[in-house]
Amino acid sequence: MPAALFSPALSTSRILARLIAKLGQPAAWLLPLLLLLLSGAATTAHGQAAPAPPPACSQDEKFINTWYFGYKAGLDFNQATDSIPPTVLTNSQMTAPAGSGIMADGTGNILFYSNGDTVWSRNHTVMLNGTGMGGNRLVTDGPLPIKYPGSPTVPGGTTRYLLFTQDAQGGPKGLSYSEISIPPGQQGEVVATAKNLPLTQGTTEKMTGVLHENGCDVWIIVHGYGTATSGTANRGDSFLAYRVTTTGVQPT
Repeated sequence: MPAALFSPALSTSRILARLIAKLGQPAAWLLPLLLLLLSGAATTAHGQAAPAPPPACSQDEKFINTWYFGYKAGLDFNQATDSIPPTVLTNSQMTAPAGSGIMADGTGNILFYSNGDTVWSRNHTVMLNGTGMGGNRLVTDGPLPIKYPGSPTVPGGTTRYLLFTQDAQGGPKGLSYSEISIPPGQQGEVVATAKNLPLTQGTTEKMTGVLHENGCDVWIIVHGYGTATSGTANRGDSFLAYRVTTTGVQPT
C-alpha cells in the first residue's frame, strides 16, 4: 500500500474510491457495501499514513483497515482483495447512529473505537474513564481519533492518541478533545486529567483531519456555527483550524 494512500480522516465514499483504486477494479462486494453505508449506517474511519515522514513521526500503514459502525456492525479489510470481500465482524459493542471513530495499529488490529460518547478498548469493554466523553453520538462527523505526533517517544513505549469530539450543532460543549494512553500489551485508558478539554463552542458537526506537509503534525478543521448576534463563539461562515504538534494542540 503506498504510504500516501490515506489521509488522517476519510469519509466513507472517499475510502471506497481509494479501495477501488488500490484493488485496480471495482470488486463485486463494493456495490452492496456502498448501498449498506448509504442506507444510514454512516461511519468515519481514520488513518494516519504520510508520505515519507521523519522517523520520529513514522505512520502505520493499516489504520483504516478495520471498521465499526452503525448498530454493532463491523468490517475487516485486512485480507480483502478484488475477489475476496471484507470479513464481517460481530464483536462490536457500539451503537453509532451517525459517525464513529476507529483506531487500529500498523497491522490493522483494533486499538479502540468510539461513538463520541463512549470509548471501547480492543477487548470490546468500556475503556477506563471511557464514558461521558464530550461528543454526541448523533453528530454526523463523529469522533476523530489521531495518533499523537511523535508517539511513542521511545521504541516500545506507551503510545498516546487524541480523540476529538463534537456536541450537536450549536451545542454548548462544542469541540473538545481527550487523550488516550495505551502501554504495550494493555487496553489503555482515557487520561482522567486530559479528558474533554474544550477548544471552542459553536460547531456544525463537520470535522476533518489533514496531515501537515511536514509529515508529522495534524490539522484538525471544523466548521463554525452561529451568527454575530446568536451568542455563540463562532460564525457560520468560518472554518477553525487547530494544529496538533508533538507539544499539543495549537489553535490558529
